[in-house]
Amino acid sequence: MKKKLVQLIIVGMMATLLGCQANAEESGTSSEEETREVIELDDMEEDASNEETLGEGDSQAEQENDGEPELSRESDYLDVTFAYEGDSYYTDTLLTMYHFNTIVLENSDYPELSQAVEQWNEAYRSETMAYLEEMQTMAEEEYEAYGPDSFIGPYTMEADMFLRRADSTALSVVLSVYSYAGGAHGMTAFDCVNLDSLTGEEITLDAVVTDVNRLPEFIADEMMAAYPHITYLTETLEDTIQEYVTPTDPAYAPEFVWTLGYDGITFYFGSYAIGSYADGVQQVTLSYSEYPELFQPEYFETAAENYAVDVVGYYSDTDLNRDRVADYIQVVSRYDAEYGLGESYEVRVNDAVFSQYLYYYELDVHLAEHAGKNYLLVERTMENAYQVVDIYEITPDAVTFVADAEGGLECFTNTDEFTMLRRADLLSTYQVLADCQMQEDGTVSTLNPRHEITWDITLVTICDLPAELVDEEGNLLGESVVFPAGTEFTLEVTDGSTFVETVTSDGSRCILYTEFGEVQTVNGYPVEEVFEMMFFAG
Repeated sequence: MKKKLVQLIIVGMMATLLGCQANAEESGTSSEEETREVIELDDMEEDASNEETLGEGDSQAEQENDGEPELSRESDYLDVTFAYEGDSYYTDTLLTMYHFNTIVLENSDYPELSQAVEQWNEAYRSETMAYLEEMQTMAEEEYEAYGPDSFIGPYTMEADMFLRRADSTALSVVLSVYSYAGGAHGMTAFDCVNLDSLTGEEITLDAVVTDVNRLPEFIADEMMAAYPHITYLTETLEDTIQEYVTPTDPAYAPEFVWTLGYDGITFYFGSYAIGSYADGVQQVTLSYSEYPELFQPEYFETAAENYAVDVVGYYSDTDLNRDRVADYIQVVSRYDAEYGLGESYEVRVNDAVFSQYLYYYELDVHLAEHAGKNYLLVERTMENAYQVVDIYEITPDAVTFVADAEGGLECFTNTDEFTMLRRADLLSTYQVLADCQMQEDGTVSTLNPRHEITWDITLVTICDLPAELVDEEGNLLGESVVFPAGTEFTLEVTDGSTFVETVTSDGSRCILYTEFGEVQTVNGYPVEEVFEMMFFAG
């Protein structure tokens, strides 16, 4: 009983923390009362006319706010990434292991949202660490009681975040949490974060959906189409979903886990929520194009057209061509058990299949809409954290390989401007952040040749080294300096092939020109003759 309880405690803990609401009746407010303050189209047109009378560059909003324009719901993207935290606990064996994420929001123009994210992170980390302490204590007790031969471990918690929307309307994230604390198997549960980007307040389901009482019917229809072979736990699937809206026993009422997307909402169901353990977990999407009468239009009518979202569990159902019929997208991974790595994968869209025979240790999948087309981006991680993104154009009837792009996707919410984490090998091996964009054909191009070096690499010279000075933007200042042996050069910016911008121990900023040949050179000298130690990966 104790083992089962500790497996489920993370589910209850996260539900209490995040508070994804099931319906308006439980919250005690009507959907009308929950309606957010938004900028209506008529108001925007009126503001535009006011700007003409106020003079060029001086809008009414700017006058009322001392020159600071009000934020609107138009498609402004949020810069969102996830920070990783993980560890393991050993005695004479591995007892526990865990990892989880927190949200990193880099947009200073959204102070209320930034504060809400900071508060959420603090509460989530506190609750998670409390659970992990309990898990560790239980693992120690079980190990001491039964010994190494009977201890089934390690006890595990793996919590991963997936970004589902990040714009001026909403920040929406789903958490997939796997926990194991002994017994036959672990459990997978989901939870969500849905925050209003302007106010930082939680977005409740009844604020988005016009009538939550219709959800059981629609979710059941989509579930039966997506998962026709599930062994359902009740007489009808609709009865199971109905418990989320009008529970038989309110004290044990389940809560919908959902995310707000750019074109609908997605519901997530963990282990045993819908079917047997063997049936796994499920997710279904109700799209705005399929069910326009179900949604408050303010959440979708100004949604971005060029966007990207994370695909949860290698699976997504979405209406690709807006014909009010869901399309089923899946990436099927093939692993070689002997070598512990992936040997191939398949991209499936409805009945269309594209097979790739490529190796990897890990896959991450992203769905993007760009220039009126849909793309699936499969991100492969290999040795030494080297990453490549395979890009596919997808339609309801076909999967077409477009190209691959070197690097891993970072802050991938806006297909017109995003960053990729790439490997570089100039003067050492390290990772850089490259500013990129998708082209109309789905390929990826670089916006800026100057890439920020993310690792802390400092090299020391063993001889005098002449170098040209530059400013912080990389512009030549027309001055060359000979730096003496023993000078420290901290690597800061590179294009990955011809130069590295550095800051020296005396505060000078200079550029070092590099070339690849039989040996790598810096400013014409072999690198081994210039620096006492460098750090290259295989």
